[in-house]
Amino acid sequence: MIFLGILGAAVIFAFVWMIVKAIGPKSTWQTEAVAYRTIELKAVAAGSVIPEKEVEVKSSLSGVVDKIFAEAGQQIRKGDSLLSIRVVPNSLDLNSANSALEKASIVLNKAEREMKSNKPLYDSKILSEMDYKKIVTDYELAREDYREAKNRISLIREGISAGGKAIDNVILSPITGTILDIPGKQGSPVQESGSYSTGSTVATVADMNSLLFEGDIDEAQIASLDTGMEANVTLAAVDNRAIKGRVTFLSPRGRDVNGSIKFKVKIALEIPADLKLRAGYSASAEIILKRAEHILCVQERDIISENGGSFVEVEKGRQKFTRRKIKVGLSDGLYTEVTEGLKEGEKIKNRGMM
Repeated sequence: MIFLGILGAAVIFAFVWMIVKAIGPKSTWQTEAVAYRTIELKAVAAGSVIPEKEVEVKSSLSGVVDKIFAEAGQQIRKGDSLLSIRVVPNSLDLNSANSALEKASIVLNKAEREMKSNKPLYDSKILSEMDYKKIVTDYELAREDYREAKNRISLIREGISAGGKAIDNVILSPITGTILDIPGKQGSPVQESGSYSTGSTVATVADMNSLLFEGDIDEAQIASLDTGMEANVTLAAVDNRAIKGRVTFLSPRGRDVNGSIKFKVKIALEIPADLKLRAGYSASAEIILKRAEHILCVQERDIISENGGSFVEVEKGRQKFTRRKIKVGLSDGLYTEVTEGLKEGEKIKNRGMM
């Protein structure tokens, strides 16, 4: 009997011990103090830093790069020389010019013979002055056409007219700024810009003193934006540094980017004097839609939403909480404004433990 009694007591003790072990120690809730903060509602755009004024320089001549007078990264003024183009004869243009010269020569010879044969008739008063002047005019026009055709051949072959006047084959910078790129090398082919061709880009020049952010923003946020809104731009290449700016452009038309509609946004930057930026830096912009300063706030996670109302659990004693209804306002996703129901310094249950 004694043995059975000891065995029963051991079983009961083990059973109670397992229950206590399963229940564990009583939970202790952490609290958060209600305090004043500043809340900003933001829209985020991803993009890069670009020059506000950037020009792609084209050539008005076809040929090859002859000499390069500048290099990428160099500061340059408007009108400074970038490079020169050496004209290379095009066989089709040369054949066409030779054909035009032959035709002009035939017309000139005919007009010259006609003028010489009618000169005695005019001197003898047989041919009227008006008719003779018309013959002379036709000869002068034919001579001018011949001279033009001859000049064209000379320009195609050598880049110099028959009169010895060379064409302007030096390309000048259209603006003052920094050379971003000169893609061609000496001897690289260059296509002239014309009505049916954009031509080759021989240089890219930009004003690096005026930079802006250009990026894309989602269609769900574009309706909340307006020009003049404040923004903070963060660069991937510069840690812990935000550049202030303002929205200057919102695209009126969206475009499809990987299945979602994006709108282009531009932000003028207020670049600090000690910060040197380069074109092409990747960046992200936070555009401030709304801002509320010095308002009473609690963390979003600590709010209980039930039946269309908002509640928090306020500490009334040590580890004793009571539910209280509150009214909320602006929220940035982390903190929410409390317009009614709480006072500064009151402690509420930290529901992040749940």
